[in-house]
Amino acid sequence: LKVLRLEALIRLGDCTALDRTSSDIISELKDGEKLWLNGGDIYGETDRPFVRINIACPRATLVDGLNRLLHYVERIVNDALFLYMFMDFW
Repeated sequence: LKVLRLEALIRLGDCTALDRTSSDIISELKDGEKLWLNGGDIYGETDRPFVRINIACPRATLVDGLNRLLHYVERIVNDALFLYMFMDFW
């Protein structure tokens, strides 16, 4: 996840490395991690998967949300590694 510098209370994350669409990422985060983010596509950014994170909140809320996001990314990486090892085994 690449964090981009912006002049606002909303941070933009480029999720290209996750190999998913913004809609998929938003849906998976909402369903699996109970974390609600906005997709970049609502602002017209449709060529790459972006998510927008509102950081105008109490620190504890932000830390909790970032931990949920980290858990999601770790799960994707672990699933991909497992599949790679499984395919290499066969």
